Amino acid sequence: MRKIFLFLLLAPVAWAQDSLRKPALEVATDYACFRESTSCRLEIYYALSSDSLILAPADSQTGGPGKNLAYVLAYLDLFTAEGRPVDSVSKTTVFRVARTDTTNELAEILDFLVPPGNYRVYLSLWDMKSGKTGRDTLEVTVPDLSSSGLSFSSLQLARLITDKKTSREPACTKREGG
Repeated sequence: MRKIFLFLLLAPVAWAQDSLRKPALEVATDYACFRESTSCRLEIYYALSSDSLILAPADSQTGGPGKNLAYVLAYLDLFTAEGRPVDSVSKTTVFRVARTDTTNELAEILDFLVPPGNYRVYLSLWDMKSGKTGRDTLEVTVPDLSSSGLSFSSLQLARLITDKKTSREPACTKREGG
């Protein structure tokens, strides 16, 4: 009798803990640096797979029929290599996905103006429909691009180039680089 009572007492607690555990979002991050007058523009990229998010059907006010929406809140903290806070940003992005029968890469850019140096980036993501979260940390080196000698910004490869004038299909699909 005592074992049954203990089971009945602890079962709801164990069930609640299991229901609170949600699988983590897998996030890929990268960065690039570009000259911007006297400082550098640091772009932080993140990408998620559409099959890890909960997609909600769109209506006529949120994207039109046949589209599905994923709502992702990104919160990014930027610190110096020594741990001093530099800046932070939060951004809610609505990703529009036309087809749910295929996996899509969903990507976003967060940017900062910073002086050259070493930085640490902490990125937290939250799927606002499922409650799933994802995190990543990135070590960043921003070069001094303001010198009078020859220097280059980060190499940027195109991803999903389209011709807006004629609304043609993408001309190429390549990965962004940092």
